[in-house]
Amino acid sequence: EPYENEAVERFASWGRGKKFIYSEVHVYSEFLWLGGIVDFVYKDSDGYYLGDTKTSKDIYASAIIQEGLYDCQQQENGFWTADGKKLGDPLKIEGYTVVNIPPDKELKICTYRGTQQMREFGPSLVQLYKTLMELKNIL
Repeated sequence: EPYENEAVERFASWGRGKKFIYSEVHVYSEFLWLGGIVDFVYKDSDGYYLGDTKTSKDIYASAIIQEGLYDCQQQENGFWTADGKKLGDPLKIEGYTVVNIPPDKELKICTYRGTQQMREFGPSLVQLYKTLMELKNIL
């Protein structure tokens, strides 16, 4: 497909020179009762970053929140393959990068570095969601 080939090239142009550690790596948390797949983990000059690619029209806050939840999960259990083999221990993550590759716009990159704030926010968000579900069940 023309867009897919072109999108891969746009992502590759951003990624050249970066040291990619993992791609499509699994994370989970028993405490938060969550699991997910991180698109990529890379190392830059100042540390490790979790990364996600999006093809939406823009970058939304939910993408950063998603990566923050991934960070909570990898902090608890490290990184895993799809069939349950441990790939690596937790990493100190310096930020969350979203690479937006929309079909009709230029590549857009956003890196959020408030990792401590997001790691604190993640469990609260999960608890709020659980409380909302409980309320919906009783109302």
